[in-house]
Amino acid sequence: MWMAHRSSRKSPRLSFLAGMLAGPALLILALAATARYLPDSSIFQMVGRIADSVAPHLLAIVFGLSLIVAILGARWIASILILGISAALLGHAWMHFQRTEPLAAGAPVHLRVLWFNMFGDNDLGTEEIVSGLSESNADVVVLAESERMLSRLDKLREEYPYQLGCTQRCQVLVLSRLPFEGARQGRLSVMSPERYGRVVVRTEAGLVTVVGAHLNKPWFDEFSTDEAHRLAHRLEAVSGPVVMVGDMNAAPWSRRMVHLHMDTDLRFAPLPPATWPSIAGDYGVPIDNAMVGGGARFVTLESWGQEMGSNHLGLLAEITLDQS
Repeated sequence: MWMAHRSSRKSPRLSFLAGMLAGPALLILALAATARYLPDSSIFQMVGRIADSVAPHLLAIVFGLSLIVAILGARWIASILILGISAALLGHAWMHFQRTEPLAAGAPVHLRVLWFNMFGDNDLGTEEIVSGLSESNADVVVLAESERMLSRLDKLREEYPYQLGCTQRCQVLVLSRLPFEGARQGRLSVMSPERYGRVVVRTEAGLVTVVGAHLNKPWFDEFSTDEAHRLAHRLEAVSGPVVMVGDMNAAPWSRRMVHLHMDTDLRFAPLPPATWPSIAGDYGVPIDNAMVGGGARFVTLESWGQEMGSNHLGLLAEITLDQS
């Protein structure tokens, strides 16, 4: 009798705790499901642009809270939360796969492109980085925050004789084994000199344009929004096969990258590798992106550079070109 009385006194406390957890869980669920629709010009820009890239992680948090709520006895609330998580995940997945291109598994590889944000405070020696770039066997290497490589350009020229960048700030640096048939370095805003590079190289299957860019964080201000628009306009002007790589500071399912796809029709790989923070490995956020279009397709797309000292992982893409 005493134990039963004690249990009945404890139950309201558990119910109260379950309710206290359910409220934040519902708010996080709503944010994860709707963040991409929050406009850049609203007072919710910062929250929206951070949340839309980490939406899967927010849903994982909600799932953990829903399990605790269920253990505390509010199983009907937990069931609602799990249904909401399922609906949000299905919605995100369906919309994401509409913007992807299936891997061309088994197709001939005509170009290997490496993207790597070196991280300005990288403590790894430049000799190790140069060695890693060489071992990647990439035809075209695009580096961001590459100031530390300025002293290594001559060494890099032994393997990558064609270079673009490091004339002012040494931000986006393009290295190539293949001759340039066109090259342009530029800025995307007054806040980002030399954060854009475009080269045209000839492969055995024909010409392909490789674009590298490093955008500011999308929650900063109007400059970051203008950068994304300017990048889209430049990509729209490219004809033929194109490979775009860069640190977009946004995941493929985010508002920024959805709009970039809509403006250019460039497409993502079905399962983009996580790149930040590098310490999180596969559980990180894919804020470094690769996109293809105009007859270029991914054969493989993998993360790269776990031991390269950066807080970002790089991306190594094998590309095939439509020869029809």
